[in-house]
Amino acid sequence: MQQTVLSYYKQHQLDRFIGPDQLDQLTLHHFEKGEPICELEQPIDYLHFFVEGRVKIFLPMPNARQLLLCFYEPLQLFGDLEIFVPQPVAATTVEALTPCVCLSLKRAFVINHLAADPVFLKQLHLST
Repeated sequence: MQQTVLSYYKQHQLDRFIGPDQLDQLTLHHFEKGEPICELEQPIDYLHFFVEGRVKIFLPMPNARQLLLCFYEPLQLFGDLEIFVPQPVAATTVEALTPCVCLSLKRAFVINHLAADPVFLKQLHLST
């Protein structure tokens, strides 16, 4: 396991969501400034724990403008609402304003191992 995953895990108290025995399921994703983390109507394959950087959440408009919804700084979750539908797609676009880092869980792992965990579900509810 990478030391960086463990340090983010401890710093953001992700043990509220994920037990230490499941740490090996977390993957580190880096996003550069301007890179999308999630794009409107694109499939969602991960539950992202946003742990470093700054992002904007927006809806692209037909006239090439953006409807800005909000800015986020850590700790936030991306994909938490959509991940439980049969074919999840992003409801908004999330774009990195600075270099960003997410700790991510594959959707299949969340559905198969965490969806029935009341502690995990309670923390998801509290974070939204």
